[in-house]
Order: sequence, then C-alpha cells, then structure tokens
Amino acid sequence: MIRISIFLLLTGLAMTICRCQFRSIADDEISLSSYRWALHQILGERISLSYYPEGVPLIKFSPEGDMEVHSGCQNLYGSFAVMGGKIRIDIDKVAIHRCPHEGEKDFLLALTYSNRFYLAKEKLFLLRDTTELIGFFPK
Repeated sequence: MIRISIFLLLTGLAMTICRCQFRSIADDEISLSSYRWALHQILGERISLSYYPEGVPLIKFSPEGDMEVHSGCQNLYGSFAVMGGKIRIDIDKVAIHRCPHEGEKDFLLALTYSNRFYLAKEKLFLLRDTTELIGFFPK
C-alpha cells in the first residue's frame, strides 16, 4: 500500500513539473501577439542606438499570422507561422528599400534567417537552430 501511494505521489509530481515546463503552441502564439517587441540585442550584444537614429526596430505579431516590422527607418509587413518552438518569418521584400543605417541590414537579415524562438521572462529570442540571433523586450 505504501509503494502504491509513493508511486502515485511521484507520478503526480512529475505530471505537475511537465505541465509547468511545456507550453502549448497556442500559448506561444498568444504570448507572441501580446506585445510589440523592441529589439534589445543582436548576436548577444546590446544594440547601439547610433545604428538606429530613427528609432529602435519593433515587431508586432498578430494572432492571424500577420506581422508588422519597423526596421528603424521604414515600416514593413509580412507573415509568420509557429509550429512548436519553430517559426517561419516572411517579410515583403518588394517594400524593402535600404535605410542609410547599417543596423537595419543586420536586423532584417537576422529576422528573416531565424527558424526557432523561445520566450523567457517576457523576453523573446529568435534563433537560427541553436544560435541566438536577436532578442527583444516587450514594449
């Protein structure tokens, strides 16, 4: 009887821990679309505002799969799809004109090169496989 009680207790504890660690796709989609995200870092380095004199890049995901991107000097539109921890981002390349600042090129390249993401303590990180490319804070 004691063995069964201990087994049930450990099974319940394991199920509780798993529920806390893993979120559903719907939770991630809701979290992504809950904020406008302001760029904070590229390749682990804090961004320099001198690269974005017209404003820090922002992204906004909609629950419908659309996204708005402010690259630092222009507004762009695109779409995204989330599947588990994977993300596909497509930006309308027809609308892209080059800003005179280096930061936009780095930001857009990292954004479109991303194929994974994770959310941690209300921060968003976009990765290429296992390498963190860009990080965002909610705005």
